[in-house]
Amino acid sequence: MQTHDIDKHRGYCTEDYLLIENREIWNMEMESEFYGKNAYKVIDRKDYFDFKYIRIVGNVAYAVYNLKSDLIEDGKLITKN
Repeated sequence: MQTHDIDKHRGYCTEDYLLIENREIWNMEMESEFYGKNAYKVIDRKDYFDFKYIRIVGNVAYAVYNLKSDLIEDGKLITKN
């Protein structure tokens, strides 16, 4: 979602898409709202994924991973893990 193109993102997702973000369960509308509020920010971001596993059970798929992100905003480095 680096480009904040929520319409393109929606096209890649199923109607029952959910995201666990910051210990919260987000649906597409919550994610869209978040990206809309932050679209004006200019951030240089590097992501480092460590996939633990990916599972597909019937018509449900999920991935468990650790994500470390280095973000530079207004010249300040912020690392999230």
